[in-house]
Amino acid sequence: MLKQLSLGLMVLASTGAVMAAGITAEDAGIYEVVKINKDNKPASLSGIQMRIYQKNGDWLMDGKDDNIKSGPAKGKWFAVCNQGTKCEFKTSSKSQLKDIFPDLARIQKTDDIGCIQNDVQAICRLDSKVQKGYTAYMTVVLQSKPHVYMTLQRRPS
Repeated sequence: MLKQLSLGLMVLASTGAVMAAGITAEDAGIYEVVKINKDNKPASLSGIQMRIYQKNGDWLMDGKDDNIKSGPAKGKWFAVCNQGTKCEFKTSSKSQLKDIFPDLARIQKTDDIGCIQNDVQAICRLDSKVQKGYTAYMTVVLQSKPHVYMTLQRRPS
């Protein structure tokens, strides 16, 4: 699964400056969850978006679901994680990365990985060592066992 996921991430690679993986201020922006088909290949965008940003040094996230067709939430961003609510995202430690990616040593042969996380989810950046210049993003649901991995596509700001 993780091997297929890593290959899928390379297909959806974003452009950007090559640097060691890790979420930095340059990664602040809007991301959309990618739907994966039955063959574990990217199919389309889901309409579910995340906006990650820093405020006073803390990483926060807002969400939006473009699938909502009516009502007060239609087309609106809402706070998923507010500053001071103990759900701010912090940089993942090496041991936390091993929990997120049980096959971390193998994955790190082809990708540099860095994440920010809270108790609920992680947002990760993967920089390919094989395809120089390719960067991919994913979110990982940490409360699920096994974890649920979702590919993200960076949206233009």
